[in-house]
Amino acid sequence: MLQYVFFHQQPFQLFIDFVKSKGLLPQSDQYGDSLEVRLAEDLDDDLLDLVDDEYDRLFEMNRQLMDREETSEQEYSMAAVDVILTDGRISQAFIKPELINRIMAVMTPQQFGEVVKSIVQAVENPDARSYCERVREDGEE
Repeated sequence: MLQYVFFHQQPFQLFIDFVKSKGLLPQSDQYGDSLEVRLAEDLDDDLLDLVDDEYDRLFEMNRQLMDREETSEQEYSMAAVDVILTDGRISQAFIKPELINRIMAVMTPQQFGEVVKSIVQAVENPDARSYCERVREDGEE
């Protein structure tokens, strides 16, 4: 049997449709993430060349689709944290999910919110005084 492997549903289906249009009877299976099409080996040379050329074309499409999905997953694989500014506006800080997961493993959402709030205060109201100077002058703890 001749075997043709794909990793994306669209080119896999287009290949099956193509070989059927040539009068062939494909067999197909899925193994994990791979999709396989099998054809009888008794194809004449001209038909085999057509099938191989179409496979090459569709496998390139397969590669491009997989690359696009991988890029898309990387671009959109982020977590957002709402940051409330002192004027009431909301901004979102995008953070890698792995980092948020590590933070949430040791802090509650409320604790992390306090950290974010403190950072917002420091950014919006810079104060060059040390912590000790602030406590002494402001009476804060």
